[in-house]
Amino acid sequence: QSPERWIQHLRDPVRFFEGLTRLRIGEGVDTYLECGPDAVLSGLGAGADEGGLFIPSLRRDQNELLSLHRA
Repeated sequence: QSPERWIQHLRDPVRFFEGLTRLRIGEGVDTYLECGPDAVLSGLGAGADEGGLFIPSLRRDQNELLSLHRA
């Protein structure tokens, strides 16, 4: 992608809550798997969608293969 696209990506607002709302209400999603290096988004999601189940796949302080298997 072009450098301009990355600059736009950094400057645009993150619409995390709107995305969760669309998944939950529009698509009926109630379980989310976070694919990332730590559980930051799972914590944010749990606060935004109290009925949803948020599963982090990796933890910074744990073995990657074990964490992924547990998820």
